[in-house]
Amino acid sequence: MSLTKSSIKHSQIGDVLLEAVVGMLIAGIVVMGTIYAVGRGSNAQYVNNLKGQIVDAVRGMLIAQGVSACGTNVSLIVNSKVYTAVVSCTPYTNVTASFPGLSGTTPVTVPTTQAQSISVSVSVPDVGGTIVIGDN
Repeated sequence: MSLTKSSIKHSQIGDVLLEAVVGMLIAGIVVMGTIYAVGRGSNAQYVNNLKGQIVDAVRGMLIAQGVSACGTNVSLIVNSKVYTAVVSCTPYTNVTASFPGLSGTTPVTVPTTQAQSISVSVSVPDVGGTIVIGDN
């Protein structure tokens, strides 16, 4: 059986259409993967920015209130949302310090109301949990 020009042409009918469909399918998969990756990156950026803003708000609160915030719940406003920060403090006792150039340690008397370890926890559902700042 010999192949003629018309039989070769007839056997290729629809091949270009099929190749175009496969190409469009592959291009669609690539575009959807790119959109997914950009969305995940955008969400991660949002979460990191929110964490940074909450840490800044906690710093500002601690600068303004200091140890007087110990044992209280403080409202923080970040991006028009109110978050509650729970502030807990643990006083240090027997504080000693050593200074370069001096031998030994020199005891320093610090009131326990001033020498405290401060821990702040803020529940933030937008980041999927609680942000804890300070010693645990």
